[in-house]
Amino acid sequence: MEQTQYAKNGQLVSAVKNYEELTAEEKEALVIPVTNELSDYANFQVRYNKKGELLGIKPHDFSESKSAEIEKKAQEPDLIDGLQVLFNKNKHSKQYQSAKKRLGVTNEQINEARKVVNRG
Repeated sequence: MEQTQYAKNGQLVSAVKNYEELTAEEKEALVIPVTNELSDYANFQVRYNKKGELLGIKPHDFSESKSAEIEKKAQEPDLIDGLQVLFNKNKHSKQYQSAKKRLGVTNEQINEARKVVNRG
């Protein structure tokens, strides 16, 4: 258990626990988003009120494998990158340069694509 917070009366009100540390009541109250699985999370945030009643539990941090998967996906080009290089007027912006790098295109290729788009 890490990152704990206690009320003035000494009652635990907030904690971050891994799955093995969760009580049966906490495991029962845990709701995992439909798009993810239990193994996608490293730990969970548990909240209690000052009377010791469970308020809620939710995923806190992604596991290392899920974090690596998210990072890998962030490096792949997508539609937003294409729109960024076609329609962004500031060629020196960080977003434009990052999109251009992910797409692996040259200035000449971008200018040719802009000509095609502008003709329509």
